[in-house]
Amino acid sequence: MIDIITSLVLPLVLCIAAMGFLRKSEALKAFTDGASDGMKCCMELLPSMLLIMCCVNALFSSGLADILCSLFSPLLAMVKVPQEMIPTIILRPFSGSAATALADKLFSQHGADSIASKTACLLMGSTDTVLYTLGMYFGAVKIKKTRYAIPASLIVFVFSVVLCSFVGNAIYN
Repeated sequence: MIDIITSLVLPLVLCIAAMGFLRKSEALKAFTDGASDGMKCCMELLPSMLLIMCCVNALFSSGLADILCSLFSPLLAMVKVPQEMIPTIILRPFSGSAATALADKLFSQHGADSIASKTACLLMGSTDTVLYTLGMYFGAVKIKKTRYAIPASLIVFVFSVVLCSFVGNAIYN
């Protein structure tokens, strides 16, 4: 299916360009203006993205992630969250790709059929990178006062972690 779609992209673009030329519209100017706006948006978001990546690296390099894991461990054990998932849970609000890498490490260490791995799959599929996404969206539209968006998003994230653990333990145990 993907091969068919990708083989149709170039002819589709050429047809759109030909239609724009025949209608004497400014298709090329519209394309370049859109690309220019997209690049401006990327350049405005780049500092926020770099900051988040640096913070995630600092979180793990400094050992703070290990301290957070040990702090949250008793609380998460009460709701039966597998201990192996705690680093993924801590990292998920900040970085999706880093959380995916930790989940992959979890799969290779404990096996894909372990409760921790299956619960991590539920977590990865049902949560989002809350702080990263809010930073990008609010940064794109230049909103500085987020009001209740961050606390509400983090509450929903915590609820999702608890629900994923509950579902994972109910189904896979």
